[in-house]
Amino acid sequence: LTHPLTHSLTHTHTHKNRTQITEISLKNKTRTRIKHERTTICDALEVEIPGQITFPINMKNCKSGISVTDQEVCRAMKYLYEEFYIKAEPSGCVSLAAILSNKLNIMNKTVLVTISGGNVDEESFKEYLKLAENHK
Repeated sequence: LTHPLTHSLTHTHTHKNRTQITEISLKNKTRTRIKHERTTICDALEVEIPGQITFPINMKNCKSGISVTDQEVCRAMKYLYEEFYIKAEPSGCVSLAAILSNKLNIMNKTVLVTISGGNVDEESFKEYLKLAENHK
């Protein structure tokens, strides 16, 4: 038995405690454009409006959105590296970040987490691991 997605995982920058575009669009039940000028380590997820093709899929399958911070993403990257020697890019770690930050109740549930992408240079990766240590 499989269950449809219940949440869309998104990202919010640490210095601005604001939910991300997909989360807001799900609440509004329409693709919502929001201009922003912040930077984040999850640059692959920074968009002004959810995708024309993907948003209807999220509307059909997701109840709500969940946001994670840069620090939570760094901690997920550090966990993956230390426990499994997996070097993943920040945007590919948001699902794990939500779980490790206890933003999803996974108790007594079978959970599949997809980790994607290795597009992170060595210098940045080391910096992200340091950020994870500095924000426990």
